[in-house]
Amino acid sequence: MRRAFTLILKNHKEIFSRKGLSRFGFTLIEVLITILIIGILVTITLASYGSALANQRDTTRLTDMHTIANALGQFYLDHKAYPKNVTGSAVYYNTTYQLDKPTRDTNSCKGSGDSLVPNYLSAIPQDPQNKNTLSAAVGIGDCSVGSQNGQYLYSSITTGINSYILAAKMEKSSNMSASPPVEASIFSSFSENYYLQPKAGQ
Repeated sequence: MRRAFTLILKNHKEIFSRKGLSRFGFTLIEVLITILIIGILVTITLASYGSALANQRDTTRLTDMHTIANALGQFYLDHKAYPKNVTGSAVYYNTTYQLDKPTRDTNSCKGSGDSLVPNYLSAIPQDPQNKNTLSAAVGIGDCSVGSQNGQYLYSSITTGINSYILAAKMEKSSNMSASPPVEASIFSSFSENYYLQPKAGQ
């Protein structure tokens, strides 16, 4: 009995010795290294996930821009002109203000203007991250749209040519316009970095 107890005690000491821990478990350094590796893997995964989401949002923006451009092309075929800018006491370029029809909420501030809704689009697409917050204020032209940075923007161009320019804010540099057109200066006070115009002759 005494011999068996001595043997158990000896084994117990051996297990919890430095040598024993290496054989039967993990040292503190090994645990810390494991945690560090897991942290690095989590960071890489989150970065990849964030990049994938940004790519997805940019894909939506590109699709929306071409959806609006196609509707503008149909409008041009019917009217031989593109929608003129809606003007007021302040200049708002966001596409909802410029291209949507006046509604109960916006009629008092937007007034009349060319609209793509409902004949060419059921609704004006909006940026997946920066939704428009158009609301009526005091009177015609006194809409409140909040910040226009990051929203889809539209402006007709009537100086010398009958054209337009659309703008959006991309997150990935590969989707940004490499060399903005001259007309992009209209939006110089905003952060948009992608521009779309009709091809010559359209």
